[in-house]
Amino acid sequence: MIVDLHLHNKTVLVIGGGIEGSRKGRGLLDQNCKIIVITNRMNRYLTSLQMQHEISVIKSKLTDAERFLDNSEDLFLLIAATNDRVLNRTLVDKGRQMRAFAYAADDPQYSDFSYHNFKTWLPGWYFNIRAKPNISPKDKNKRGTCFK
Repeated sequence: MIVDLHLHNKTVLVIGGGIEGSRKGRGLLDQNCKIIVITNRMNRYLTSLQMQHEISVIKSKLTDAERFLDNSEDLFLLIAATNDRVLNRTLVDKGRQMRAFAYAADDPQYSDFSYHNFKTWLPGWYFNIRAKPNISPKDKNKRGTCFK
């Protein structure tokens, strides 16, 4: 079942600015939500998005992210995309305590939902480009599910 979280004007926190965190953040850009990325290192892509005012970036140690969560009141969605599985689970637990939806990039079974990349195909139609295990990496974008 596909559920749209309706992220319009909601606050989304992505913790981790590596490849996976950047990928998850990119998937949120067309959702008209406030995207905050906490990262201990910047890459060109994140810098570009920050300069275009598409996202806000907090440069900090990822272990300090939990402290940042203590001061967040309107968090709707938390995406933990660090390279530390234990930290990701800790962040997901903290997000749940705050009554936010939470997702661990390296542990989907521990998450509140499954994260897919959806692209608008036609107005009102979306294309799911989620790769299945039996699809080779070079063919993953050739298959998907179209739904309205």
